[in-house]
Amino acid sequence: MIFYIAFILCIIPLIILFARLIRSAKQEKENFQTVHSLKKKEYEDSEKKIKQIKEKISNQEKIIKKVLHLYEITKKMATILDWDEMLKLFRQAINEYLNLEEFLFFVANGNTNFSLVIRHGSFVYEDWIKENFNRFIEEKEIKIVPVSKQERLLYTPFWRSVSTDLHKRELMGLVWAKLNSTLIADSAEEKEFVKDVNTLVNQLVLGLEKTKLYTQVEKMSRFDGLTGLYRRHYFQERLDEEILRVKRYGGNFCLVLIDIDYFKKLNDIYGHQAGDQILHELGTILKENVYETDIVARYGGEEFVLLLPRAELDGVKRKIENLREKIANKVFVSDWGKIQVTVSLGIAYYPHDGSSTTEILNAADEALYFSKQQGRNRLTVYGEIPK
Repeated sequence: MIFYIAFILCIIPLIILFARLIRSAKQEKENFQTVHSLKKKEYEDSEKKIKQIKEKISNQEKIIKKVLHLYEITKKMATILDWDEMLKLFRQAINEYLNLEEFLFFVANGNTNFSLVIRHGSFVYEDWIKENFNRFIEEKEIKIVPVSKQERLLYTPFWRSVSTDLHKRELMGLVWAKLNSTLIADSAEEKEFVKDVNTLVNQLVLGLEKTKLYTQVEKMSRFDGLTGLYRRHYFQERLDEEILRVKRYGGNFCLVLIDIDYFKKLNDIYGHQAGDQILHELGTILKENVYETDIVARYGGEEFVLLLPRAELDGVKRKIENLREKIANKVFVSDWGKIQVTVSLGIAYYPHDGSSTTEILNAADEALYFSKQQGRNRLTVYGEIPK
């Protein structure tokens, strides 16, 4: 009995101690779990913040990449004046900057006329666009147009201001593109995409305007305003090129100088307006009676010049003689009445009549002078002038 009592007395402290240890361990476990939960939450919060920071960095990198891409486009655009090169840049910009694989680019030729200048990818909705083209040309903003349950088209007009009045604008061109199927309607991504389109268009309009202006200026400097023929300086360039071609590859060409007979007297009698009308109509006659590969230019005053590449002399003589007769028989109608004029002509044959630009021009000029000496209204070949 005493043994059991002693045993119980000994074990009771142990039980109490064990219970205390259990309570302490449980408390430590709870404390650990609490700390662990707090640390876990802190870790998750930190991980979430890191993810957000990474997303922000990624978005910033995308923005920087877009800005740099746009900068490169603008930089290239600033150096381009050639129309074909500008169109290549437009194709690349629309394809790479906007990630569009199928699109059409139209350029305005007037108020209602448009020319298709870029067809990128296998664009299957071209017929739909032709049918609905006029519905959209007055639209001022970018439009996303559903064409089926799955597919949508992007309509992008290229407007530019033509005066200080912001409401007065000119439509320079437009793009129809097939949108990527991954772009969800009315999503944040779609809104961001439309912003990117607007940003790119604002830059491309500047390039389109610059190239169009340069082309107009170049055309004005190349063509004579009164006759519509090439100017003298452009003819000179083409003559130099033709001589280099013949020297390199062989061949020949004919040069024809034409001068209106008694043109000063005609101006004195009928006035300069009548003289300008005759110059204009004569330019038209010359253009209509030569091949597309021939060069017709106003050489100065009442003088014209023809460059006929790869032309044999005998054939040119017959052709130019017919031209002379056609001009002599032409009746020019003016406010002062009916007027008839004649022309004198001189032909030089390269390389027989000269080996350089100066020599071949002098030969044609000498042949023209001989025609005038012989009574005008006639054709002279330099090689047939009596020596």
